[in-house]
Amino acid sequence: MRNIRVYFDTCAWCRPFDDVSDDRIWEEAMAFVEILKKRREKEESS
Repeated sequence: MRNIRVYFDTCAWCRPFDDVSDDRIWEEAMAFVEILKKRREKEESS
């Protein structure tokens, strides 16, 4: 698999701490968390 570099701005890092009662905000927060989980899994398997 090819390495991809992804940059997150402050809004992305703060999204999980926003009011997630809105569906769109919840989906964005969960997507960000999932990306971080995948990255951690990759580091642990190396």
